[in-house]
Amino acid sequence: MKRIGIGVLLLVVVGIVFSTESILAGLRKRDVFVNVQIQDAKGVIATEAATAAPTTTVNAGATPAAGATAVVKITTLTLDPDGTVVVQARWTYKIGPTFPITTIRAQALNSTGVVVADDLYKINCGTDSLDCTGNHTLMLNYGVQNSQGTRTPWPADDYTIKVTRSYGDLKATDLLPQAVTVHVVQ
Repeated sequence: MKRIGIGVLLLVVVGIVFSTESILAGLRKRDVFVNVQIQDAKGVIATEAATAAPTTTVNAGATPAAGATAVVKITTLTLDPDGTVVVQARWTYKIGPTFPITTIRAQALNSTGVVVADDLYKINCGTDSLDCTGNHTLMLNYGVQNSQGTRTPWPADDYTIKVTRSYGDLKATDLLPQAVTVHVVQ
C-alpha cells in the first residue's frame, strides 16, 4: 500500500512539473523586430511621406514560437551616395529562466555578393529572467565593417541588405524574409 501511495505522489509531482513547464513554454517568447531606413548626409531619415522617390521602411519580426513570421511592405529603397542605411533593432524577451546572448548582424552586399558594409550588436540580458527589452541602431556605411575601415561614398550599384539573428553560437537565421534592394542615385 505504501508503494502505491509513493507512486501516486511521484506521478502527481511529475504531472505538476510538466504542466507548469508547458504553461511557461507557451508564455515564453523571444521577439526581434527590424526596421530598415535610409538616412541622407544631413541626418534626415527618408520616409514615404517625406520623399517622392520609392523610399520606404521595411519592417520584419521573427517569433520563433510562432514559426518566424514577418511582414514586408516594399523592398526597394533609394540611397544618396553620402547616405547611411539605418537598421533599428528592437527586442522583447519574456520569461527565461535565462536569455541567450543574441547577435544581430546587418550587412550590405553589392551586386556581386561582396559585403561592403557591416555592423553587429550583441543583446546580452545578463541576469534578467522575466523581461528583457531594448533597442539598438546599426549603421551601414560603405567601406565600414565592424567599426573598422573608412567611410566612402556609395558607388552606383544595387545593394542587398541582409539582417540576421543568432542565439549564442547557433547558426544565424534571416530576420528579413526577402532581400532589401538599395539603389544609389548619383
